Amino acid sequence: MSNALGEHRIVVLLLSPSFVVVTRLRAAIGSECEVLCATSLAHARRHFTTRRIAAALLETEDTAGAQTAPLVHEMRSLYAALPVVAIVRRSAGFTAATMALVEAQPTAVVLAEELDVLSLLRSLVPRFRASELVADVWPSLEPDLPSALQPLVRLALGLHRKTLWSHCRRHGVGSVQALVMWCRLIAVAHALRTRSHSVDAIA
Repeated sequence: MSNALGEHRIVVLLLSPSFVVVTRLRAAIGSECEVLCATSLAHARRHFTTRRIAAALLETEDTAGAQTAPLVHEMRSLYAALPVVAIVRRSAGFTAATMALVEAQPTAVVLAEELDVLSLLRSLVPRFRASELVADVWPSLEPDLPSALQPLVRLALGLHRKTLWSHCRRHGVGSVQALVMWCRLIAVAHALRTRSHSVDAIA
């Protein structure tokens, strides 16, 4: 289904034990995104291992009180550039679950009591589009790449430049700029062939 944010319906995973948070998110973005709701770690894992998600919003604990921080690492092992938003509660204070989720380096941290869903969504749209493009172009790249370079090239399509530079140094890649340019050219060529966006939007 087409929508204002891209060619296909965007899938967002929300792990929250709060009916209020779930209701607010669905009401705010339900027309733009498909919201997969989970109340437990197991339920969330089933969602992100069987569906391609564009972003995840996690409260600090599930309904059983289990910390959600481990999910950040699990999801990013499948989706390197996945935007993850931590939803924390001012009323809960600095609990162990809150600190663990913040230390897992989410893309953003927001307060449940002041959750401005529409602003949050607008800030994540560029990341949604980048994530979708990486997922689209990857199947055509993977067969032609040496296995040792595959993880690095996948990261190059979605990483911040400084983080990419660090990964390249560790893996002995000499010309980081050449790698970045090559990935960009392939992604742009793919987008121009397969998407209806303008050249400016793709750029």
